[in-house]
Amino acid sequence: MIDILENVEKFDRVVAEHVLWMFDDAEEIGSSDINACVNNVLMEYYPKASDAPTHQFSIAKIAVRQALFNIEDIRNLY
Repeated sequence: MIDILENVEKFDRVVAEHVLWMFDDAEEIGSSDINACVNNVLMEYYPKASDAPTHQFSIAKIAVRQALFNIEDIRNLY
């Protein structure tokens, strides 16, 4: 099994890049948009996002939501 948190810095960068790419100019963000972003993050680690275990999907979803909450900081850092 792949551990998406083996390299936390890489995971943080991947999440930040995908959140900025998908949501930097978004006016409304729905749950399906968040799930699409999570799937994009997981495809950095797996051939298909559906190959990721449920707990890793949950970790990535929490990270994406937190990144959305902190998008101003992410814009300044990345």
